[in-house]
Amino acid sequence: GGGGITFNGDTAAANALDDYEEGTWTGAVMDGNTNGRQNISVNNVVATYRKIGKQVTCWFNITRNETGSRTGQIRFNDSLPFTSASGMNVIVAGSWWLDEGGVTSGDSVGGSVYIVNNSTQGVFVHPTNDSQQAPSRYLEYSQWSQHRPIYGFFTYYVD
Repeated sequence: GGGGITFNGDTAAANALDDYEEGTWTGAVMDGNTNGRQNISVNNVVATYRKIGKQVTCWFNITRNETGSRTGQIRFNDSLPFTSASGMNVIVAGSWWLDEGGVTSGDSVGGSVYIVNNSTQGVFVHPTNDSQQAPSRYLEYSQWSQHRPIYGFFTYYVD
């Protein structure tokens, strides 16, 4: 077994690139209602990742495929490809955009993804300033129309 790839004559094991992986993940989302979280039916899922060392970058395109009137925030439901690092209290990285069909249809400006510490969950966060007209800190189920996509990416770290 080797210690990974080193560059420019550096022989320190701590500096070697010893892990690289590409793949897909489920992109499963749920409604984060405190009265009981439930999976949200999605389709047209494209969810890929690239892991280089301890850094994981994920890309996604998911479309809501159900009717209903749930409440609660939208979050990735234990579906991230790797468990996030345990030593990070808060990590908000990447961006997402909810395509509701145009400004008059209520397009969300988007925001970042909050990665929950030591877990495989991420929450859709968006700014709540006046120009973005977001009624809450998190993307709510009621703000995501059926058959509309959310596009995005985020980066996080693992132990």
